[in-house]
Amino acid sequence: MKKIAFLVLFVISRIGSPAMGSAGTLYTAPARVGLVLVGATADGFVLAVDGSSLNADGRISQEQKLFPVGRRAAVAIFGAVSVQDPVGAQVRGELNVSRIVDAWLKAHPETDLAAADHGLNSEIAGAANQFFSTRDPGAARGAFKFGVVLAGFADGKRVVNTTRYFMPAAKGRPVRVERTSTPVRDSDVWVFGNSAGVREMLSRAVQKRESGYAMLFRDAINLAETPENRRRDGRKAVVAPPNRLAIITPNDGFLWRQE
Repeated sequence: MKKIAFLVLFVISRIGSPAMGSAGTLYTAPARVGLVLVGATADGFVLAVDGSSLNADGRISQEQKLFPVGRRAAVAIFGAVSVQDPVGAQVRGELNVSRIVDAWLKAHPETDLAAADHGLNSEIAGAANQFFSTRDPGAARGAFKFGVVLAGFADGKRVVNTTRYFMPAAKGRPVRVERTSTPVRDSDVWVFGNSAGVREMLSRAVQKRESGYAMLFRDAINLAETPENRRRDGRKAVVAPPNRLAIITPNDGFLWRQE
């Protein structure tokens, strides 16, 4: 594994800075492709993820982007799940983050959040550096490409860790990696995606200190996928089914919920 300098930066913007015991905080991170929602409750977490992936030819395909991690954590992928060489290239390669995550987790079924955070990101960074070592990033140099968020329990405490990957500055250079670890309070919500309607809906919910996030997140993703919101977002947001919903609690661990 190549040595990567992980920058610990607060790259996720915060809307509002409410006082302890009042409303939660809405954290947002832009991503053109996909939508990942994470909500902190008194019992743990609710997570909702869409199933979109954008291909090099502009078609939208389906990818799994939410996975259980051990018993009490989960990992979700946002941004470009699949990075592909342009259509018409003599040899077409692909960097598929979903497949990397799936393979690593199957090889480490007894992992926990801390081990998965290190192991998954080491694997992803290594594969990304190998992929981009022979490719010129061109006009996309330095641009955000994809990210992973791990949410769950570590040493009995709720944890949300985010790692974002940016295109290299030039051919042969490593990808840039930014890591964020966010303190967790009841009613906090994280939105990874560009859907304006979803951000507005969840901003209101956070201010009201709502915590029934399972149904709220289901409605939010369905809203993002309506024709009206697709027209509003245009090319800035790609959100498409199948959607997946899960909860994490200390006693029951990771559980899939019906979307």
